[in-house]
Amino acid sequence: MFPDDYARDGSSLLYHQDNSTQNRVEIWLRPLTSRGTAREIAKSSFDQRDGRLSPDGTSVAYVSSESGTGEVYVRSLDGPTKVRVSTSGGSHPEWSHDGGELFYLSAAGELMVATVDRAGGVEVANQHALFRACSGAHSLRGSESPYDVSADGKQFVFSCRTSGDKEPAITVQVGWQRMLKLP
Repeated sequence: MFPDDYARDGSSLLYHQDNSTQNRVEIWLRPLTSRGTAREIAKSSFDQRDGRLSPDGTSVAYVSSESGTGEVYVRSLDGPTKVRVSTSGGSHPEWSHDGGELFYLSAAGELMVATVDRAGGVEVANQHALFRACSGAHSLRGSESPYDVSADGKQFVFSCRTSGDKEPAITVQVGWQRMLKLP
């Protein structure tokens, strides 16, 4: 079992696990209270990974191989409604802090954004590229996202390899607070 995300209210944990008997990866939601049992989010014969719970805990964004390549989907936790978000490959979905937008990396290396309306189901609109992500954007461990988004959805931080890097390295910037131009 590998943790992917948790509910903001601390009530549940989203994780993925290898199902070696069926040769696939599954996403599960486990309540962290004494009530309830773990449940598979989307029963499927395809790999599903990179799960992220919406901020209000009603939906999950994830990557599935059901189209033949990794694509980003959004699924309501209350029913079978799911919508394919990416159209030509996608990975590492991340919700905006208000849950109104979903970010992901396209197969072409662009950071994409889509407006997600979850009132009365799941609807995706206004999908477009924000910018080309750094070449070599990579996660430090497994399914962790190589980027994060600020609370206002306007700034991003990426984990990137620089040219000539042979081994992954971590650079620590000391005194970074002085470099910020805060009001």
